[in-house]
Amino acid sequence: MNRLYNFTKDLKILYVEDNDTTRETMTDVLVDLFKEVIVAVDGSDALAKYDENKVDIILTDINMPKLNGIEMIRKIRETNKKIPILVLSAYSDSEYFLDTIRLGIDGYIIKPISSEQLLITIGKSAERISLEKENEDYKHNLEAKVKEEITKREYQEKILIQQSKLAAMGEMVDAVAHQWKQPLNLMMMNVDMLQYDFEDNLIDDKYIKDFIIKYENIMTHTIDTLDEFRSFFRPNTSIEKFSVENIIDSTLLLVKDEFVKNNIKFIKDIKEDYFLE
Repeated sequence: MNRLYNFTKDLKILYVEDNDTTRETMTDVLVDLFKEVIVAVDGSDALAKYDENKVDIILTDINMPKLNGIEMIRKIRETNKKIPILVLSAYSDSEYFLDTIRLGIDGYIIKPISSEQLLITIGKSAERISLEKENEDYKHNLEAKVKEEITKREYQEKILIQQSKLAAMGEMVDAVAHQWKQPLNLMMMNVDMLQYDFEDNLIDDKYIKDFIIKYENIMTHTIDTLDEFRSFFRPNTSIEKFSVENIIDSTLLLVKDEFVKNNIKFIKDIKEDYFLE
């Protein structure tokens, strides 16, 4: 009994019986088993209460006024193929057995009803419902865990991508500093030499012109480097035709000092430039 109650205690049953005495007696038994017992006096009443309530199992008589059990079951099966339906049947109702089989009845309880037969039949259906609910819960929990795991992995991937971007940005900032350090050092060194060259009377028109040309080239290189880095960090999202050779030159401008530092020689041999989109 305790094992059966573990399966039935959270279930709602719709009990359909037109005989007052039988209905009252059976209801007293069912209320001790189920969370809620919804009682109907005939098939028509049962359909109305079935529509109004979410029930887990149906226990019904066959011969009833207004709407018999077979017709009631047929209407319920039109919308619900899975709900367990148990039939209370007398031996004289054997002519209905074939119909109930076709309608997918889950069990028979033969009148006069014995307690053992009643509990066994209800127990089988209640246990099946319990197992189906456990499977649904397991499936739902599994799906939730899979979604949770996917969300975690997507979040971790975003973090890794962000970290890689920051690392790349740090490397690029180092490259910028390296690109600028050399020309700035060169400019500072030459500025320091101005005083000595002036004292040695080396500064003339040619000196000034060479000085200007030299520092225009240095400043142009520095500005070009800055523009290339700005383009790298703020890429243009619009689709435009571009020169492959220009992209190579821009890339070399960013990394050429690293190539020199690591004794890497880059040879550019382009016979014809290509334009891509």
